[in-house]
Amino acid sequence: MNTSGKGENSKTLNSISSTNLYSLKRNDDHVFEFTTKLGVRYKTYFLDYNTLFEHYPHIVCRAYSFGLEVLEGNPASSPPDPKVGATIAEVIRLFLTEAENVIVYVCDNLDNKQLARKRKFDNWFRQYNDGNYTKYNNIALIDGVEVYNSLIVHNQNEQHHLALTAFEEVNRWAEKIEK
Repeated sequence: MNTSGKGENSKTLNSISSTNLYSLKRNDDHVFEFTTKLGVRYKTYFLDYNTLFEHYPHIVCRAYSFGLEVLEGNPASSPPDPKVGATIAEVIRLFLTEAENVIVYVCDNLDNKQLARKRKFDNWFRQYNDGNYTKYNNIALIDGVEVYNSLIVHNQNEQHHLALTAFEEVNRWAEKIEK
């Protein structure tokens, strides 16, 4: 099922106050870490995902998958923490300062919580996007499981629509393998 025809575009990412963020440790250009006030330590990372464009040699965008990992602690046992979403939004903003970068986010489905991850990520995007970015959502059916995924593109990316076409094609291809 393809839902990517509608891009989401909202408010406030660049204007996040530093007092609403956790301190970021940048391990390299593609890895950030932060620790919450309750000691939950997160790692965010971007992995090369240029295979997304392997059938589009004329696309010069750089595609990365976005990952979020808990290194220490248990976020489920902590109360909701708005600074976590704000900090993750800041990581994405920093990464997309290079407008030709595009991000693909796939909701992990190993514990059957992919829909909750999608909703949380959608809420963060709506809350912290300042209008400079568009997110396209998609659902691929792989091995009978719905895999929620999104493409985030800077609106100044000159190949925005080519990146979207490639993203949609990859989702269709994933579904064909299933059949």
